[in-house]
Amino acid sequence: RLVLDDGPSALRPGEPLRPYSSAAGGLYSTAGDYARFCQMLLNGGRLGEASILGRKTVELMMLNHLRLDPPVTQFSDAEGFGLGGYVVIDVARRGQLGSPGQFGWSGAASTSYTIDRQERLVAIVLLQHLPRSDVDDLPRISRPFYNLVYQALVP
Repeated sequence: RLVLDDGPSALRPGEPLRPYSSAAGGLYSTAGDYARFCQMLLNGGRLGEASILGRKTVELMMLNHLRLDPPVTQFSDAEGFGLGGYVVIDVARRGQLGSPGQFGWSGAASTSYTIDRQERLVAIVLLQHLPRSDVDDLPRISRPFYNLVYQALVP
């Protein structure tokens, strides 16, 4: 049986979860708007007739700004970091289907998006589950999801 959470953000949508601004501190949107945001980045800053960001701004966002080789990140030495997300720099070392320059982010609650400009692709996974390693938990699905997305691409 589903029950509405009694926390402030469930009772009053938009209520900050923390007294400071952060990605996990109360920002929210709809799946559709998130997809439109990703599409705008894929389009080089444009969405429909509107120019939201400059093309060069988006290009700069999606470049690896970690110039160490290999980059020092807690996630993968096959990924660098752009302005606001990971940047794939070595697909083979990453061990997941994709393209060099692919850009995206994985959130804490099993949310993830990727933007692949070479393939003209946006893919988004939105779950609300904090995985735990100390119990027999739900499988982490982003890696198999993205592999299936790339396997489905036609020549």
